Amino acid sequence: MDSYPKITIITPTFNRATLLERSIKSVISQNYCNLEYIIVDGGSADGTLDVLNKYDSFITKWISEPDDGPMHANLKGYASATGDYIFLLPSDDYLEPDILNSIGNILNTEQCDVLHSDFIYHDTSNNISFLCHPWFTTNTDIYNNRYKWPSIFLNTYFVKKTVYDQFINKLNKNYVYAVDFEIFQMLLDQQANFRYFGKIIVHMSSGGISDNALQGYLEIAHISIDHGCSRVSAIYSLLAKLISRSVSTILLRFGMVKLRNGLLTASCPNIINLADDK
Repeated sequence: MDSYPKITIITPTFNRATLLERSIKSVISQNYCNLEYIIVDGGSADGTLDVLNKYDSFITKWISEPDDGPMHANLKGYASATGDYIFLLPSDDYLEPDILNSIGNILNTEQCDVLHSDFIYHDTSNNISFLCHPWFTTNTDIYNNRYKWPSIFLNTYFVKKTVYDQFINKLNKNYVYAVDFEIFQMLLDQQANFRYFGKIIVHMSSGGISDNALQGYLEIAHISIDHGCSRVSAIYSLLAKLISRSVSTILLRFGMVKLRNGLLTASCPNIINLADDK
């Protein structure tokens, strides 16, 4: 296990003290032999510093100072990263138990630039969870469907640092809600080699910045066009997403949660409705 690649986990956070502690516990309980853990706080005033001090001995480095949002925080964390692979874990999210050693084994034995997999999305407002599989798992399918969102779930990816080095400073800092989609397009531009893992890596909770659907979809359309998608296709995809989201919102507003969940899983076969959270 000493030969396992060094993994750097970067966690951006702002006023998420309770969720941050959950996220930290999920990382330090992994017992991975070659881990670098960096937390970048945007100057929180909710007890985050108490949490960071509490777990100081388990964190490689933490920063707490005002920043310009998640992108800026990620870049600051990246500037300090020395790992072979980088993983971004927002403070709203947490790792699946005992998963890093399995990932390290794959990264140690197979040549890949990006390892990606499944995650569980917890809709805390409606007390339900979804198991989410990527639409595509092979390199050929991923590249042939690069503008289909989400082709892969980028909150599950481990990216080789030498690949990140090629474009990290070229990311558009004006994008806030769909940064992961731009990173995905950049990885494709670099001809990255993807490897699907096939297990749950992370748990994602509702309520984060990525829940701003309208702004996120608009940014996805702009990013798609920036990276070669036709305007017609990008606009068509945008309208389809907005209509789907609107229908979902209306159903939730009238308390038709089961119908909304049924339509969601019917239209997206890669999303599986799990039992209600207890």
